Amino acid sequence: MKTPAPGGDLDVLVCVDYALKTFLSLSNAIYRNKSLVRSNGARVAEGGPDGQKWPRAAQGAADTHARGLIFKRRQHDHRGRVRRIPPGLCDSHLPIAATNPDTRDRITYVGHATVLLEVGGARILTDPMLRTRAGILRRHSGPVAAAHCTDIDLVLISHLHRDHLDLASLRALPRATPVIVPRGAAATTTGAGLGEVAEITVGETISACGVEVTSVPAVHDGRRDPWGARANPVGFVVSAGRRRIYFAGDTDLFEGMASIGALDLALLPVWGWGHRLGAGHLDPERAARALKMLRPRLAVPIHWGTYHPAGMRRTLGDRLTEPPLEFARLAARYAPGVRVEVLDPGAGLALGPEPSR
Repeated sequence: MKTPAPGGDLDVLVCVDYALKTFLSLSNAIYRNKSLVRSNGARVAEGGPDGQKWPRAAQGAADTHARGLIFKRRQHDHRGRVRRIPPGLCDSHLPIAATNPDTRDRITYVGHATVLLEVGGARILTDPMLRTRAGILRRHSGPVAAAHCTDIDLVLISHLHRDHLDLASLRALPRATPVIVPRGAAATTTGAGLGEVAEITVGETISACGVEVTSVPAVHDGRRDPWGARANPVGFVVSAGRRRIYFAGDTDLFEGMASIGALDLALLPVWGWGHRLGAGHLDPERAARALKMLRPRLAVPIHWGTYHPAGMRRTLGDRLTEPPLEFARLAARYAPGVRVEVLDPGAGLALGPEPSR
């Protein structure tokens, strides 16, 4: 597949992107307190992503079984040490769903930038985008299984774009689910009706649900709309014991990638939902170059094969299937020591035992 260079002719993409954001804004209002998705063309009241009723028991557990968990906020000083930040408005006891500490660590590529991380006994969802229809976008990979978005302990949001911070998808999660967002993004999540929302800046670490979440840089547009709210995009490193997982969100290459540290897994975007990419994204070749800097034990390509603009499925050709395969081929050249696993949307992978460092 020929991959267009970032920063090329973006007129078509910009027009489609602006239209998407406008339609998503209207769609969020329409979907409030109504069905999240359609199943076989029928509206499902308060339905889950696969057309099933949301399990009330799961929400009840999240609301009533508090574990006394506290968001602990820390950041690194100029010497690389970790220091505690005084408690703020985001520090509170958080009720979360009970977790099974004996569950094996694994990941599931739900689709687009949504990944279910099951590590350290916690279930963590990144950039939830769960709808089969979102504005002008249509889900190509099929509905999301309810098992991939229930009993969620923590949500990570990388930036404000509507295909990463989708309010309708957030409303589908248990009401007490805590969320970590970039600094300045909390106000945008107020309509989702979730629990604690903690803002984070690059270099900060928040401890929650038995894991540590550290914010790292990302090079991407920080606007929600061309005329709307702004917040600097971030990536995340999730640490559970000796396991470290890097979720890039949306980003272009940046020099600091090489200093993120030892990683067991890198979740790298390799495409999007349209015909071409612009600045602030990784295509297969640039993602492979990122892999050379990151040097994780394992890499899984994300942000591909999930959505396409309505009526444009056939015009995308192999862009729904080829980007992760091209990434895997290029990774073998740029970073031959890194294992690459391509997961179809909905597929999972056991991570095996924790590495010994």
